[in-house]
Amino acid sequence: CLSKKSNFANHLTSIYQYSIHSSEQSTHWNRSEKSTMSSAVQELLALLSAPPAINAPTSQSTYHVNLQSLRDAGDKSFLFLRSILELTSNSAALQQNPQHSELLFHAVLGFRHVALYRWANFSKNFRNICRDFLLGLGLGFGLDVTLPKTIANACLGSSAAFWKRTQGAENLAEESQEETHLLRIIESHQTSAPNLKFFDISGLFESLEHIVSFPFNQNYDQKQLHMAVMACVFLTSIIGEFGGSNTAASYNCSLQFHRAAHHSFEDDGKILELLKISMGGLSGIVSKLGSDKNLIELAGGIVNLTIEVLGWEFGSLG
Repeated sequence: CLSKKSNFANHLTSIYQYSIHSSEQSTHWNRSEKSTMSSAVQELLALLSAPPAINAPTSQSTYHVNLQSLRDAGDKSFLFLRSILELTSNSAALQQNPQHSELLFHAVLGFRHVALYRWANFSKNFRNICRDFLLGLGLGFGLDVTLPKTIANACLGSSAAFWKRTQGAENLAEESQEETHLLRIIESHQTSAPNLKFFDISGLFESLEHIVSFPFNQNYDQKQLHMAVMACVFLTSIIGEFGGSNTAASYNCSLQFHRAAHHSFEDDGKILELLKISMGGLSGIVSKLGSDKNLIELAGGIVNLTIEVLGWEFGSLG
């Protein structure tokens, strides 16, 4: 048991070291990839500013009408995802350009919408890597500055939704050339730590448990503290998704899917794994908060997580 904990501590340390190392380097893409990516933001901005259709709602801005049109059309050119990759390749620049921050927020939510509605059209590998990439963005892996919380929360909520949609998902689609191209770019992105790949939800929870508890057990820096706070946000989102309280209509799935996801999360003991994480966090709060006031925000995140766990509705969703 001690050996297992020691190995996982080394694993976690390697993730942190990769994150710090990545934030000190610029992302390098090959020439063809960079050429493809460099126009994504301009293309999206041009599309959102174009005159809307004649029958478009007059109560909404042109920007939001065109944004909804792209979502409804399924974004076959992956414009949302390409814009996310481009905008987050230089996260420091986002703080200097409010327009790009808003664009990134809508791109994340747009990609979530399109991915959930067209889930069966994407390969398993593409879906899983995008899911873990969004988690890395939300946690702040490899970024030179942390994303605004509204954007980080959108990334974490999207990843949580993808984890739910993965349950019992069909895997019929082959990986397309477009997906292969985008996956190469994701893998070279500064947030894509090699260890940030999860094969099942128990492995995910084990990693996040160590991230949450890290500031209570070892010396930490601000990046590690921020990651612990955001890990709590993500775990709280997971409960909302599997519990059925978060945007169930956005999945384009039957009621039976949501019932089955709720049942599996409960019957497989995942809610109890989260209870264990929250109880361990509460223990850390009791032992360290009195001597370290910097842990207040993390303490709040753990308390919110605990409340969500204890509010889980056991049994059928009806």
